[in-house]
Amino acid sequence: PAKRLGSLARGINEIYAHTWYKEIDFGELRQKEIKAPWIPDIKDPLDTANFETWDHLEDKTKRNDPIISEDAQRIFKTF
Repeated sequence: PAKRLGSLARGINEIYAHTWYKEIDFGELRQKEIKAPWIPDIKDPLDTANFETWDHLEDKTKRNDPIISEDAQRIFKTF
């Protein structure tokens, strides 16, 4: 974290001065005056076609884990 951009003494100014962002006018960015370099085609607000699929991963919410006994549940009563 000590080497993380923006976490040192100069704070956000360190980010503004970084060569990666030299082409960006942060004032225009704040005012939303900069045109997006790419706008994805979407069918509706819930369209996820532009995201990777994660179907190959196991859905751990569907596992049949053993049911926790009532005694064990009491431990978590105030949790």
